[in-house]
Amino acid sequence: QILDKKLDLKRWQIGEIASKIGQLYYHYYLRTSDVTYLMESYSFYRAISSRAYYNKAAKEEKPDIMIKKLRYYARFIVVCLLLQKTDTLSDLVKELTHCVDEYVEHYEIKEDGEWQIADNLLQISKDDGTTLVAENRLKPQTIPITGGSFGTKLKLTDVIIVGNCSKQVKFSELTIDMYRMLQVVEYVSSKVDTTTSEIVPKNDTEFEEKETETAEDSKSTKPKNPHKYLIYRPTFFQLYAFLSSTFKELPANSVALIYISADGSPKVNLSEHDGYYDTGGVSTSNKNLSVNSTSKKRSSQVRNINCLHPEDLIPFSRKPMFIIIESDNGLAFSNFPQLFGQPLVCLMSPSTVPTTILEKSHLRGNFFTMFLHCPLMAFCHICEISEIQHVLWEKCQTLLNEAWQVIATNIANCPTLGFPFRQLIQDEFLRLLIYRYIFCYCTLSLHKLFKNTNYYPMCFPKMPTKLTEAANLKSIILQLAKIANVGHFIYQET
Repeated sequence: QILDKKLDLKRWQIGEIASKIGQLYYHYYLRTSDVTYLMESYSFYRAISSRAYYNKAAKEEKPDIMIKKLRYYARFIVVCLLLQKTDTLSDLVKELTHCVDEYVEHYEIKEDGEWQIADNLLQISKDDGTTLVAENRLKPQTIPITGGSFGTKLKLTDVIIVGNCSKQVKFSELTIDMYRMLQVVEYVSSKVDTTTSEIVPKNDTEFEEKETETAEDSKSTKPKNPHKYLIYRPTFFQLYAFLSSTFKELPANSVALIYISADGSPKVNLSEHDGYYDTGGVSTSNKNLSVNSTSKKRSSQVRNINCLHPEDLIPFSRKPMFIIIESDNGLAFSNFPQLFGQPLVCLMSPSTVPTTILEKSHLRGNFFTMFLHCPLMAFCHICEISEIQHVLWEKCQTLLNEAWQVIATNIANCPTLGFPFRQLIQDEFLRLLIYRYIFCYCTLSLHKLFKNTNYYPMCFPKMPTKLTEAANLKSIILQLAKIANVGHFIYQET
């Protein structure tokens, strides 16, 4: 009322202030991975909705206010997705769809593609007809580890997530791949209640007392999430600045994860004796550079200035590094010079994808990242399962947990596995990613759509086939296919 009456602000102006505060909390969450900030962001966005600050946006002559309203909805939806507020989320999607229609009709906008929302990839249905959201964050100490000590114990402390897939749907500066990877490097939080849309109020004295009682214990036992940078379509120099800052501040005995989902940038040979930078890389940005007519004629002889080459990352290999490349030119990163002796692992998506899978990637995301995010969802995706009963999902999840134990046992019995893997696998997040990579490779090697080895993911250093094509792991995948009734997609081992 003070802002409304005394300062004579319009309702939408108050909503804009609240929306900016909510966005500020959201960015704090991205940086710190502290879900408390995400809950604060949710509180502000929910207040905007309950007080109807943007209700009269469509009555304005110019579309500016309506665009602010659409952006508010987009940000609120992303927060609800991350908090898994399914009941609120369904209402918001309906409201946003209505607002988009209103926006297009009232202001005679020809294109509304920017506000499209990707379809649900997989529905998990309960017997009562309700739909569940799969939990994709990591529960601490649930991924089995191999025995033995392999040098200094390393911990993942910093993550850089980059998105630049030109044809992939984005929502509020997040592509589908970025959204998924964001959750992979977070622990499940006990502060988030996904069964209700309400956040526990801060002035709840009983809640505060319980927090105080357990504060000391939680400080020593609760694992910390790594810091994250989410960067959408940065120029090469912007990305390099983030990399430099991250590695400069990287603590001792720590690892940085670099995830890049981007279009490939093909190689350009400027001479017969290039040696370096001749395999191409990934394009971090599609921004057009101002070029004159002469340079256009020479475009086939000029390298993409926003291409990140494998050689660009060599200076940062002075410290432990884990790289994931989701690109059609991931092969360019398959051979890193080991100049500084620090552990370095790179996981790369397949260079080619079956047409039936590729056609869906712009709306549903890349399937390799899907495997790293939620292996069971990815398995359903490549086997064309769009809906699954909750009881069946739980049975499949139990088999998947058995797969992690099998992989851990196989690694313990595989002396040829490279030292970088053995050292980085000590971190729980990186261990999960390596296990999911092995499961992905083994699944694709059995799938009838993926007949060519070009359809398989790659890694550096090379992973022994004793792990990626292990008979005991294949047995579990065959059981999984049988339970899900998709055996016709899988080659039966004899």
